[in-house]
Amino acid sequence: MSHHVSATAVWDGDQQRLRLADPLVFNAGMRRLKPGAGESFVIRVEREADAKRHHQLKWYFGYVVKQCVEKTGYAVPEMDQIFRALFMPGDVETLSLMSYEQMEDFNRQCEHYAAEVIGVVVEGPDNARRWAA
Repeated sequence: MSHHVSATAVWDGDQQRLRLADPLVFNAGMRRLKPGAGESFVIRVEREADAKRHHQLKWYFGYVVKQCVEKTGYAVPEMDQIFRALFMPGDVETLSLMSYEQMEDFNRQCEHYAAEVIGVVVEGPDNARRWAA
């Protein structure tokens, strides 16, 4: 299992650099990783809205689709096509073009379908559900 440290930062236009919103939280996360001297890391910087979208897509494919595939025996592309055919808004061509709110609604509809039709209650890490009951 991979571990990562996430931190919120704000661009300081005057000094042309990122400033961590909470350096203490970032440093605590790094300590939990227990890095070795000279160990290298990849730092990924993305806008907050894009990070939220990534999280939604990760939930959809990593939990909703995956758990439904395990139950039904369908392949990932087939399960994805079923969900898209049932719940994708007609005015949107791909998942990546959905707004944050549309993707949130899409995930909820897929989870509801998974529970009611397939018999899968989608759970994430530590058996936590993404959406409130």
